[in-house]
Amino acid sequence: MIHDILISIGKIGAPFGIKGWVKVISYTEKSQNIFKYQPWIFKINNIYQKCYVTSWKTYYKKFIAKIEAINNRCAASSITNLNVMLFQKQLNKLKNNEYYLHEIIGLQVLNTKNFNLGKVVNFLRSSHHDILVIRSQKKNHLRFKEYLIPFVYEVFIKKIDKNSKIIRVDWNSNFYNKQK
Repeated sequence: MIHDILISIGKIGAPFGIKGWVKVISYTEKSQNIFKYQPWIFKINNIYQKCYVTSWKTYYKKFIAKIEAINNRCAASSITNLNVMLFQKQLNKLKNNEYYLHEIIGLQVLNTKNFNLGKVVNFLRSSHHDILVIRSQKKNHLRFKEYLIPFVYEVFIKKIDKNSKIIRVDWNSNFYNKQK
């Protein structure tokens, strides 16, 4: 059924009230933009289903939404913790120097001294900024080393080159020089 790539743009939180409203956690840069994308795709029991938001609002700096066919708390509970996905083709086209976070997963990360930290494997969300999760390619005592680098452009993130698939970061260069 689904031939396009699915992108996670958020997550359904706990039910809100008794009429089927749910809390919504947005992964979009401007949080409210999650509601601009319709339909949302949910994976329920290994089946992809399209759903539409019929209403949404801000509630104490968070979002709640009413999703079609979800009309009571029990139904809202059944979609708690589901990823809010959409087809990649639904995303707006970006300029050359812009990118979506999912596009840099898998890119190689080098620090300013050319030390290879590994590849981007994930992002963590914080209230201030995203955090790159980088996993080294070399095993160290049967474990891969992970680095968490704040995604702050021009401070820690120096350059993202999608063509060469490399991200340059300014991260603990003195520590890595001692390790060489």
